[in-house]
Amino acid sequence: MIHILLGEDTAKKDQYLTDLKSKHFVKSPSAVSLDCEILFGDKLPEDDLKKALWALPAAAAQRFVAVHEAHRLSAHHEEIIEEFIERSFSHAVVVLESSQADALEGLIKKFRSKIKVVLCAGEAKPNVFDLTRMMSMGRSVEALQVLHELMKEGVHPLQIMGGIVWYWGKSRQSMSRDVYRKGLLALKQADENIKRSRLDGASALELLIVKLSAA
Repeated sequence: MIHILLGEDTAKKDQYLTDLKSKHFVKSPSAVSLDCEILFGDKLPEDDLKKALWALPAAAAQRFVAVHEAHRLSAHHEEIIEEFIERSFSHAVVVLESSQADALEGLIKKFRSKIKVVLCAGEAKPNVFDLTRMMSMGRSVEALQVLHELMKEGVHPLQIMGGIVWYWGKSRQSMSRDVYRKGLLALKQADENIKRSRLDGASALELLIVKLSAA
């Protein structure tokens, strides 16, 4: 499993890493020194990354590899990580951490079923762009989390709809005509559901987000 921590809330990310590491080494705490490796994307030699990912565990059931500042990784680094994911290796749990919320979008979108994304946004309030960013990566669960935060903040459903309509129009060139057309129909239906009170705003948007995220 690949875990990707995005955002500026370092306390939340530190706690997530601590909890994950504790759970990972609960049966073999002495293996931490042998099977836990912490790397940094800045000036990380490609061979070091490959060795960290390919090495077999020495004492624990799996190795634990964390890469901080993952937004600093080069295209070659990402190729190494992609190969690791494609081969479905199970000997290591990998965590990629970045302060930039839009980091690693290509990796997340390509391997959406094999990656767990954790948003650590800090004190900044979520916005519609955070919502559409998660949708573009196929992360419907995270997109729904942002939606619920927006609704709690009192953002009107039609304001959120406006952002999603903008996002869908912007994405037109990256999808087939059929997919784009189906998305337009889903947008129209959601708009009617909200305006005619066929569904409450939250439910109509939830349904729309799930449909468009899967496109």
